[in-house]
Amino acid sequence: LADTPGVAGWFGDLARRSTYRDGAFLSVATGGLPGAADYQIAEGRPLRSPGEAIVGYGFMKRVDVSVGDRIEFLAGTSPISVEVVGWYRDTEDSGEILRYRIEDLIAVEPDAAPDVYRVSLARGSDAATVGEELVRRVGPAARTEVLDTGQADIEPLMFGLRLIAAVLFLTAGVNLLSTLLTSSRETARRTGVELAIGFTPRQLIGQ
Repeated sequence: LADTPGVAGWFGDLARRSTYRDGAFLSVATGGLPGAADYQIAEGRPLRSPGEAIVGYGFMKRVDVSVGDRIEFLAGTSPISVEVVGWYRDTEDSGEILRYRIEDLIAVEPDAAPDVYRVSLARGSDAATVGEELVRRVGPAARTEVLDTGQADIEPLMFGLRLIAAVLFLTAGVNLLSTLLTSSRETARRTGVELAIGFTPRQLIGQ
C-alpha cells in the first residue's frame, strides 16, 4: 500500500461487536500508520500506541467515561484493556464506537488481522486510478470503494458565504470611515468656534 503511487498514507480496520458493562457497541482495531487515520479529535489527542483508545461522543455519554479513564471491554470474546486518550467526531453507529490499536487484539488473538484497508490519497491523485493500481497489485479478489468526503459539494455554498462576508466587511469599513470623517469635521468646527470665543489651547487640550 505504501509503495503504490498516489497513496499518502494507509491504515487497516477490524470491526467487532463488543460489550462493556453489559452494553453493546462497535469496537474497531486499527493497524498500520496511526497518523493516516486523521480523525477530528475534539478533546484529548489522537490514537498513537497500543494500550490507548479514542471513542465517539455517543460512547462517552452512553457508558459515562471520560478522557483519561481506563476501561476493560470484550472485543467479541477477547478481553482488552485500554486508556481513553481522546474522543473524536463520528456519526457512524450514533458515535458509539471505540477505536484501539490492533496490537492489543493480537496480544490475545495472534491471528487477528484487518479485513478492511483504507488509504488517503496524495494531493492531485485520481481516486479511480489509484484504486485500479491497488487492485492490480493486491489481486483480482480485492474490491475498492471510493469514500467521497463531499467537500466539492459544499464549495458553491462556501463561495457564497465568503462573498457575503466580504460585502459585510466592506460595508462596515465604509460606515466606519464615514463616521470618522463626520466626527473629525464636527470636532474641527467646534474647536474653531471655541478658539473664536477665547478658549486657550490648554483648555482645548484638557477638554
